Amino acid sequence: MVHESKESGGVMKMLARSSMEIRPHAVVELKPMGVHLMAMGLRSVLRKSNTFPITLNFMRAGGVTVDVVVEAPGALMPTSP
Repeated sequence: MVHESKESGGVMKMLARSSMEIRPHAVVELKPMGVHLMAMGLRSVLRKSNTFPITLNFMRAGGVTVDVVVEAPGALMPTSP
C-alpha cells in the first residue's frame, strides 16, 4: 500500500493513498516520513539484506516488477540536527 506521513498540529499521521500521480520522466523518491510503501500481509519476518519482488501497477505502463532490499529498522530515517 502507498502511505504518506504528514504532520498535523504537531502530531505525525500516516495516511493511506489510493493512488499517486507520477508525471512522465519524473523521479519519485519514496522515503520514511514521506511517501512510502507499506508491506501488508507478510508471510514471514523481514530480515536485513533479504530481497523480494513487488509489482507496481501503472495506469498506462501496466505492472512493473522491482526488487526490494530490506534495510535495518530506521536505517534511512532522517537524523535531527
